[in-house]
Amino acid sequence: MSHNEQTILITGAGRGIGRVIAEYFARNTEFKLFLISRSEEHLLETQRLCRSAGASHVEIFAADLTDPTQVEKIVLPKGYDQIRALVNNAGQFRTDTPEKLDLDGIYHQFNHNAVATAMLTQHFLPILKKQDHALIVNIASVASFVGMKNAVAYTMAKHALLGYTRSLREHLKGTNIAVTTLAPSSTWSTSWEGSSADPETTIHPQDIAIQIEALTRMSPRSVTEEIRVEPR
Repeated sequence: MSHNEQTILITGAGRGIGRVIAEYFARNTEFKLFLISRSEEHLLETQRLCRSAGASHVEIFAADLTDPTQVEKIVLPKGYDQIRALVNNAGQFRTDTPEKLDLDGIYHQFNHNAVATAMLTQHFLPILKKQDHALIVNIASVASFVGMKNAVAYTMAKHALLGYTRSLREHLKGTNIAVTTLAPSSTWSTSWEGSSADPETTIHPQDIAIQIEALTRMSPRSVTEEIRVEPR
């Protein structure tokens, strides 16, 4: 099946790393793009940028992935049901310390960084199982492997996401679905704007897109289970 018949589904595509991934696929591949994010306004801008970059098929769906009722309403556009890859990129970052943890903050981080991915994946698994060769890429973090002293709830949630992805991989072994954890360290995105961070000391978000595109070119015989990306 040619790429122009297959779909890449990207969450958190309204801005930041998700938008960069979408633009990269628009510029360098012929995949159809189905983009999901909370803000329709941001999605419309990403859609415009992807079309300007050369994509001929770009559809969007605005939904809060932490709300199960909204996830249930997500439907693929007509002609987009041949999914090559589901890229679970949506997430949020928040700073805190052990002394300042609160339940609302913990729930917020778990819902956005772990639960949303699990629920959306569950929603699309029946369709993914019908594909000849499908891929799930969960965007984790270096915080899935190490502790961040000033982002405790975020670290907890990203550890949970890694555990979920490893369980999903075990569950889907021997099927047509490959599962990959992609765990970057500090990656430049819109969330850094206005801060004192130096873009040259962070990962270029396009490098994340390059990794994902390379995964879509692998044969059904192989699976890359986990990738960690660090600044040079």
